[in-house]
Amino acid sequence: MTPELFEWYTDLSKAFPIEGQTVRLVEIEGIDHCGESHFDNCTIYINKDMETHEKIETLCHEWAHLLDMYTNGYTEQAHRDSWGIMYAQVYRRVIDQ
Repeated sequence: MTPELFEWYTDLSKAFPIEGQTVRLVEIEGIDHCGESHFDNCTIYINKDMETHEKIETLCHEWAHLLDMYTNGYTEQAHRDSWGIMYAQVYRRVIDQ
């Protein structure tokens, strides 16, 4: 994990904690998409083959998924309005720094 990605992972952990959970971040090789989040084990998987800025954007996207699912409950509609609001808040933190 690059130092910059770890820095943002640490920052988001403090700024947007998920009550009773520790978000795990795992970089994996050989996937055909940017990343995914798993509600059942509070883990974000990020494609290891991407550039650091893409990983940070994916981290924000997936963090918002976990925030939304733990706050509003699991749904098959991954990009519902509540996710969009949380994504905006997480992404704003990154672009404003």
